[in-house]
Order: sequence, then structure tokens, then C-alpha cells
Amino acid sequence: MVTVQAFYLQFDRKTVVDLWEIILTKSFTDPAIFYAISTALFSFLFLLIFTYYRIIEGLTDHPNILKIKQNFQSIAKDRLKKYLLQSAQFYY
Repeated sequence: MVTVQAFYLQFDRKTVVDLWEIILTKSFTDPAIFYAISTALFSFLFLLIFTYYRIIEGLTDHPNILKIKQNFQSIAKDRLKKYLLQSAQFYY
């Protein structure tokens, strides 16, 4: 606990500002770092947008999936009834 307090006392606001200036100047002056940061940012935003639309699509398609399943079940029941009627007529 003492080491954390000592570190906090040494770590002042000027250090944060200096670090922020170093990050900004490096990211906009060095092309490799600029491209790496812009690519990472684009990838992160793409994943956020893709995830959002997948969630929205899943929420809107869920009732449709249930309707399709019910339609398949009703078709299967109708076919089973027809098959049983045809087999009953054939044997009797």
C-alpha cells in the first residue's frame, strides 16, 4: 500500500500530459505508427458496426425463424396424414 501511495505522489498531472504529447506527436509524425493506429481503429469500428447489425438482424429474424419452423411442421403433418390415408386405402 505504501508503494502505491508513493508512486501516486510521484506521478503528477505533468507526466500524463507529457505522455499524451509523446503519443500524439509519434502517431501523427511517424507513418508506421499512424498506419498501425488507423488500421486498428478501422478494424475496431468495423467489428462494432458488424456486431450491431448482427444483433439487430438476429432480433428481427427470430420470429421469422419460428414461423418457418411452424410451417415445416404443418407441412410434415399434412404429408404424414396423406401417407397414412393412402396406405390405409391401399391395404383396406
